[in-house]
Amino acid sequence: MPRPKAVDDPALIARLTGVFRADGYDGASLTALAGAAGLKKASLYHRFPGGKAQMAQEALADAFDWFAAHVIAPLDRPGAPADRLDQALASLAQFYDNGRLSCLLNRLSRRGQRGHRRKHPGRLHRPDRRLRPPRHRRRTP
Repeated sequence: MPRPKAVDDPALIARLTGVFRADGYDGASLTALAGAAGLKKASLYHRFPGGKAQMAQEALADAFDWFAAHVIAPLDRPGAPADRLDQALASLAQFYDNGRLSCLLNRLSRRGQRGHRRKHPGRLHRPDRRLRPPRHRRRTP
């Protein structure tokens, strides 16, 4: 009889996703992934024979499934468009923890930048100031 898993699959994928979101693909060491998972490296390789690439693929697949179920699906449901959009936007805010979490796809695609950290980790990209509407300034006489 096989031993019970120390960490269930959804929790394991969530922990690995956190490392990939924070450090990117190249910056996520096997030591960091194993530490976040609460497993030894050998156990991690046993669960993911394809190594770090398989871990990243499964983290991304899980994120896509969540996104489809919680952001895209509400847009296809019946109901008032404003209500459906509100639900999708609330799910987006949850997915990115109100702007504190990085985009997983972006972090996984930043290859070749080992240990690259953003200047402000967790902040989402802000549009260029030139694209923002002008603020009203108080004129002094």
